[in-house]
Amino acid sequence: MSKQITVRIPDQLDSQLLIEAKRLRRKRAEIVRIALERYLDAPSIEREEKTPYQIAQELGLIGVFDGPPDLSEKVDEYLAGFGREDNYRK
Repeated sequence: MSKQITVRIPDQLDSQLLIEAKRLRRKRAEIVRIALERYLDAPSIEREEKTPYQIAQELGLIGVFDGPPDLSEKVDEYLAGFGREDNYRK
């Protein structure tokens, strides 16, 4: 047995859906059904929104910058006066 649902989607998403349906020669409902099945079949960890830290970690940005090892603890001390004209080298 199948159920029918109604969803509202932004115009841009509808345009993309229509293009894809034409390209694949399938109904829009079938494309939505396939996408929903794939989304629900994916491990739940892949469906969760990622934190900026997780994204940076995936991009390999964690630990690649040089700087004092205690920068995160003493950021205010290290940045004191940053951006003031008298601190610019001439």
